[in-house]
Amino acid sequence: MSTTYVGAIETAEKFGDRLEAEAIRRGLWNAETVVVLGDGAVWVRNLVEQHFYGAIQIVDFYHAKNICINYYNYYLILKKS
Repeated sequence: MSTTYVGAIETAEKFGDRLEAEAIRRGLWNAETVVVLGDGAVWVRNLVEQHFYGAIQIVDFYHAKNICINYYNYYLILKKS
């Protein structure tokens, strides 16, 4: 399996259409499971729900780590008070 990339400076709506078209070109309709890796942003989650309903969504390591650090820092602040 090879990797492809899509991107442009455009609205999220147009990007979603571009991403779905590439996924279809890559065999989306033959996939047993669809997994999307993203940064956890609401607009990305919404885009995935719109174009790949039912797909498994995974937050990439970099952003997941930052989310954990933020929660931990918030915990430390609460613990001090």
